[in-house]
Amino acid sequence: MDLMSTFMADFYVLWQSGGILMWPLLLLAVFIYLNIFELFSRFSQIELEGLFEPLKKEVLAGNPNTTSMRERVSMLKTEYLPYFRQRIHFITILVGVPPLLGLLGTVMGMLTTFNLMNRGDIRKVDLMAGGISEALITTQMGLIIAVPSLFLLMMLRVRRDRLSQFFEKLENDCFREIAS
Repeated sequence: MDLMSTFMADFYVLWQSGGILMWPLLLLAVFIYLNIFELFSRFSQIELEGLFEPLKKEVLAGNPNTTSMRERVSMLKTEYLPYFRQRIHFITILVGVPPLLGLLGTVMGMLTTFNLMNRGDIRKVDLMAGGISEALITTQMGLIIAVPSLFLLMMLRVRRDRLSQFFEKLENDCFREIAS
C-alpha cells in the first residue's frame, strides 16, 4: 500500500507541474480511447454475432435468388463501411491533437520562464527549472497519449480493410452466381 501511495503522490506532483493544459489532455485522452474501444467493440460484435456468415453461405451455395442476395450484400456494405470509415477518420483527426496541445504547453512553459526571468524576483535557475519542467511534461503527456492510440488506430484500419475485402469478395461471388 505504501508503494501505491508513493506513486500517487509522485503522480500528483508531476500532474501539477504540467500546468493548465494537463486537464484538456486528460479529457482528450479519455475521449480518444473511448472512441477507439467503442469501434473495437463494434467490430467484435460483428465477428461474434456471425452476422455475415449466413449471407456468405447462401451466396456460395448458389441460392436461386442471387439478385436479392446481391442487394442485401450491397445494403449491408452501405450500412457498415461508411460508419467505420467516418469514425476512423474522426479518430485520426483526434489523435493529432494531443501532440499539438503538448507543443502548446511547451510554448506556454517557455513563455512563463522568460516572463519570470524578466521580473528578476527569484533566482533564475529556479525559474528556468519550473518553466522548462512544465514545458517538457505537457509535451511528454501529448506523446504518451498519441503514440499508443496510433497503434490502436492502425489495428482498427486493418479490421476495417478486412471487412471491406469481405464485402468485395461477397459481391464478386454474387456477380459470378448471377452470371452463371
